[in-house]
Amino acid sequence: MNVKSCFAKLAFLCVLISSQSTAVTIEVYKERKVSDRDLVEIYITGVAEGYSWLNTYLSSERGETVYCPPSGLVLNTDNYIAILDSYIEKSNIGSDAPVELALLYALRHAFICEQ
Repeated sequence: MNVKSCFAKLAFLCVLISSQSTAVTIEVYKERKVSDRDLVEIYITGVAEGYSWLNTYLSSERGETVYCPPSGLVLNTDNYIAILDSYIEKSNIGSDAPVELALLYALRHAFICEQ
């Protein structure tokens, strides 16, 4: 990968995370998954890992979680993207919805917590 390409990807990533008003829509996610898969993988994994840390915090502080993966299950980038893509395909979530929110819904649907 050349320096120009790295700089372009870094600039795009900075725009993605610079403010809430620039949330990545599902439409943009789908486009970028084809044209810039490496960047999408980094972004989705980062968001998913943030949700995982949120789960850890909530579990330790409040005894509750946002989603409930089986004990010992280690999710990777491919898992997160497969879960997200499956949710997008099966749900009626709009293409203008934030992909970050779609990922949260996808994880909640894939790993339902028992009451």
